Order: sequence, then C-alpha cells, then structure tokens
Amino acid sequence: VGDFSATHIKANGLKPFRIINASTEATHGIEFSTCDTERMRLTNAGYLGIGTTSAATKLHVENGEITVSDGTTCHQIGSKSQSIFFGGNALANLTSGGENTAFGENAAAGTTTGQWNTALGSLALYSNQTGSFNVAIGRGALYSNTASYNVSIGVESSQNNSTGQSLTAIGRGALRYNTTG
Repeated sequence: VGDFSATHIKANGLKPFRIINASTEATHGIEFSTCDTERMRLTNAGYLGIGTTSAATKLHVENGEITVSDGTTCHQIGSKSQSIFFGGNALANLTSGGENTAFGENAAAGTTTGQWNTALGSLALYSNQTGSFNVAIGRGALYSNTASYNVSIGVESSQNNSTGQSLTAIGRGALRYNTTG
C-alpha cells in the first residue's frame, strides 16, 4: 500500500477503531506526522515517543513538558536547564538557572537564575529569584527568600527571610519572622 491522503477516517461504531502496522519488519512502528514533520512515534515495543524517534520508556517526551489535569487544576511535569519540577507554576519563571528541583504548587515559582535549589512543598522558595544552594522543605518554607545557602525544614519555617544567608531552621514556623539573618 502506498501513501494516501484522507480528511476523515471513520469507524462504523460496531467494532473498535484500529490502526495496524502489518509490516513484517521487527523495527517498524507507527509514525504520526503533521506538515511532513514527524511529531510522535509508537515503537514496535509499545513505547510512545513525542518529539523523539527513539522512545526509551513507555512514555518519552523530548524537550517538553507534560501537563496532567483533573479538569480543574493543571500540574506540569518537566525539565528546563537541567532542573526538574512538578506542580502548577513550579519553576515557572526559570530562565537560565540550572539544576533546581521543585515539587509542589508554586514551588520556586519566582526563581529565574538561581541554581542548585531544592523546593519541596507548596509555596516553598516562592519568591526566590537569584538565590542558590537553598533547601526548603514544607509549605511556605523560605517563602520570601532571595538569598543563598539556607536550609529550612518545616511548614512556614524561615517564611519571611528575605536576605539572611547561611540560616538553618528546623520545625514548624522556625525563624518565621526572621528577615535578614
């Protein structure tokens, strides 16, 4: 069978719609293209690659993000500049900072050029833009932080710290009202 053009492919509703690659070649999969450019490929092993022709896992997205939605809230999973994030607006403003980890709604949302930060929890490291080497674990930990070398573990710990450096806060609300060091 050669190439064909179609505007519609319909199933009659009595049987499941199937796309079958009847090739006897073990390496052939199914290619999905638009405008003569391959966009997605289902390999013969059942791996789906988006943006890649050689998926390495069941779902492989190359140079992109994945959005997971429950109908009301979207969560992004992705990587930028060797950073990884999960959660709505996590690392949303990252421009050139690298090797950051952010998990949670708005985790490290303000980070633009900061590097080597870890934000785990909703609003953790929220205002950080350029600070680096920070660890914030817990909702709102290091929320107002713009400095570097801080460790804050606990809900709202070091929440109001803006310029204090090399601080360690452990426990709910620890150093919450500290602002400068």
